[in-house]
Amino acid sequence: MVLEQILSGTALHWQLARFTVVMITGLVFIRAAVMPATKFLVARRSDNIRTQTSVKNFTGIFTGFLVLTAALQAGNFGGLVTVLGTITAALTVAIGFGMRDEVGSLVSGIFIQLDNPFVKGDYIKVDETEGVVNEINLRTTTLKTSGSEKMVMPNRVLNASGLKNFTRGRKTKTSITVKIPVETVDKARKILREDAEENSAVQDSPEPDTLISKIEDEKAEVELHYWVSSPGKVAEVRSKILENFSEKARDQKIFTQAEKEE
Repeated sequence: MVLEQILSGTALHWQLARFTVVMITGLVFIRAAVMPATKFLVARRSDNIRTQTSVKNFTGIFTGFLVLTAALQAGNFGGLVTVLGTITAALTVAIGFGMRDEVGSLVSGIFIQLDNPFVKGDYIKVDETEGVVNEINLRTTTLKTSGSEKMVMPNRVLNASGLKNFTRGRKTKTSITVKIPVETVDKARKILREDAEENSAVQDSPEPDTLISKIEDEKAEVELHYWVSSPGKVAEVRSKILENFSEKARDQKIFTQAEKEE
């Protein structure tokens, strides 16, 4: 077995040295030449960020496997199929020793890199956690929340939960919900639209829009939907609109409580 060869004695130090040299050289070449060239060529053919990311990720993974194969051959450790079999056996043992969650996050990270349900800079929501994607790794994804805190989430959680991505291209959609007496719905909708339209970070197209999502016990839930120019401004814009709405609503006595929801 390859694993037994690697772990046995010191006679294989030259093999390990050749493997390391080829592996490091290949990875440096990928990072310094292949990835920049791929980024340049894809950007010329498509301005879709998600498409660009998909191609770059696929290129990185594919060339990484080629480098690994070349390094294994240089070290005389056998082919990629043999090593993958060894890795699979090792993963099986790891799962048996309680690393099921870690392995699950690693596998989920690979699928995220290939499928791209979100990319760096997108504004996403997972269960009750939301924020801007700050970093995507194989095992974890880091979000920057509205409080400028960094939330590190295992990738298995992102794949298993109801993930929402509010970013489309270079714009991000978000919403605010307020609960008010039924008889003041028209006033509330007008104020919300005005507050959104007056905010310079809110996009003119599509225009901000309001709708009634629920009526219960003589209370209506009014939703404001709007798009912002940057995912990083979602929390700031939402806070400003709610602040203005609360002030105007108190002056006009049209509500008793404002709630911010998604």
